[in-house]
Amino acid sequence: MKKTIIMAVIIITILGTAVWAAEEELRPKNPVLPLLLNIIPGLGIGSFVMGDPAGGFIGLGGEIIGIGLVTYGFAYIIAETTGAVLASALTLGLADPSMEIPRAAGASITIGLLLWGGTRIFEIIRPFWFAGSFNERLKSSRKTQKLSAFIMLKTVNNRNNNIFKPVLTLKYSY
Repeated sequence: MKKTIIMAVIIITILGTAVWAAEEELRPKNPVLPLLLNIIPGLGIGSFVMGDPAGGFIGLGGEIIGIGLVTYGFAYIIAETTGAVLASALTLGLADPSMEIPRAAGASITIGLLLWGGTRIFEIIRPFWFAGSFNERLKSSRKTQKLSAFIMLKTVNNRNNNIFKPVLTLKYSY
């Protein structure tokens, strides 16, 4: 039941973000809210809200895989410890008391923490990078229209005497 609810929330978030992002395409992006949403709940939600599905899926996948690896490692350690304690209790202490934590559990925890930490760093940097590149593209795609007025001195040749006459020049650029 929990998995169904979580998947429904994720799907609604993704679909709702796509519709909302289509309306917001002409406005410059502000990275503050997506940064906060990427830090506090995590899972790339801030990137999805910003309209950046690539960053959102990287954040979502990285955190889920990282936390999954850490959980697997700790579950493996708990199972091994519980198994060794039970074996010792059932054999009245005759079982080998040395409990080695398998390398797979330690590697799983280490890789999971590195992946999760790297994803969190990515989720902090990505809103600023995406907003900067989006706003730059938005500026370059907009046509700015400007009317400039200049007063120039025009040379008028009057019988071998050069006379400078002020002339108003209008320049329209887009």
